[in-house]
Amino acid sequence: GQIDPAAFPASADDGGSGPALPLNLPRLTLEDVDLTIAEYALYLPDVSVSEVTVSTDDDGLIGLSALLLTPDGQAQVSGHWSDSSGALELDISHADVAIARHWWPDARSGSASGRVVIGPHGVGLDLTIADGVIEYLDVTVTDISGPVRMRDLIIDSELSGTALGGQLTADITVDIPALNYWGILSGSPRLDEAVPWLGRSLGTDLSNVPATGEMT
Repeated sequence: GQIDPAAFPASADDGGSGPALPLNLPRLTLEDVDLTIAEYALYLPDVSVSEVTVSTDDDGLIGLSALLLTPDGQAQVSGHWSDSSGALELDISHADVAIARHWWPDARSGSASGRVVIGPHGVGLDLTIADGVIEYLDVTVTDISGPVRMRDLIIDSELSGTALGGQLTADITVDIPALNYWGILSGSPRLDEAVPWLGRSLGTDLSNVPATGEMT
C-alpha cells in the first residue's frame, strides 16, 4: 500500500515542518527481508529474515521474533530491543552449526542454542553446542558439545567430541579480525585408527603397522 504524509498532523518537535506518525505497533509480520549490520558486514554471511513478528509494550520494549536464513543454515531467534539502553537482546532457540561454514568450511552439522546481546558496548554471544560434526585434517569429529562464548569478534570455546575411536577435548580461541586461532587439544584416540591417519597425513602407508590400545 501507500502512505500519504499529508494525512498526518505536523509534529511540534520539528517546528511543524514534518508529519507526526501516531504509530502504535501491537504486532507486525514481515517476510523475505534482507538484513545487513554495517559494522560487521565483512564478517557476517548473507542473511534473509522470514516469519518476523514485532510488538511493543508500555515499558518501551520492542519485542520481536524471526527466522534467520543463511546459505548454510538457519536460526530461530526471539527477544527485544530497548530504546533506553540501545541494546538488542535475542534468545536463540535453535541455530544450525553449519552456519559457521561462512567462517570455517569444515563445519558440517549440529545445533546451537543460547543468547546474543548487541548494544553500544559491542556484541556478546553465549552458545551451547550439541551433536556437532566437523571434518578437519582428514578426521571426522562427532558428538561435539560444550559452550562457545564470543565478545565482539573474539571466540572462546571449551568443546568435547569423538574422533579416531576416542574422546577429545579442545579449548580454542578464534580471533576473527586477525584471521588466526590457537588452543589446546587433548584426547585418547585408538592407536589402530590414529596410526593409519598419521600415515595419511605424512603421505606414508602405515596400515600394516601393528597398533592396539589407546594413545594419550
